[in-house]
Amino acid sequence: MKRTNTLRKMIIPAALIGGLGMGSAYAINVENVDGTLTGNWWEGPEKSGRGLLLEVTEADTGNVLVVNWFTYDDGGNQIWLNGAAPVDRGSNSVTVPLIRKEGGQFGPNFQADQASAIDWGEATFTFESCNQGTVDFNGLDGTGTFEIQNLTRPQGITCVIEEVDFIGAFRDRNDDWTQDWTIGLD
Repeated sequence: MKRTNTLRKMIIPAALIGGLGMGSAYAINVENVDGTLTGNWWEGPEKSGRGLLLEVTEADTGNVLVVNWFTYDDGGNQIWLNGAAPVDRGSNSVTVPLIRKEGGQFGPNFQADQASAIDWGEATFTFESCNQGTVDFNGLDGTGTFEIQNLTRPQGITCVIEEVDFIGAFRDRNDDWTQDWTIGLD
């Protein structure tokens, strides 16, 4: 499918990545943390048994990233870390303060006053695409960085990663970049 003059925002970055003239690049940059990132994320099959449930939701002040991280403490015990933070418009990164709940009981014996929240630390989520990201964390159980990939997302939400083919890049008679770009999308 060919489109003309519809994807000018992608032309300059794509030209810088793939060079001018014939070539290709992937248009996968995440410019905003939005609902396309909602879903289950993990580190891949080699780290099966822990993961993240991320939700980007709307608030009166803008988008908010809600994090539920299922992992283990430095003693090997299962822990759940939870947090939420506002998203800066135009950013692909969000730092979320995280808490750990403990002291509650399962099922009908649960009493809210028995559970306490402990400030655990924080994690910065940076998304390279709607399928890949990085988590940098600093908390009670240590510091580190790991890559995450999307495992599932809600029905009806899609991640589109398009390959851009350059048909031509040239200057007009006045030595200005032409305004009539033609690029192909696969």
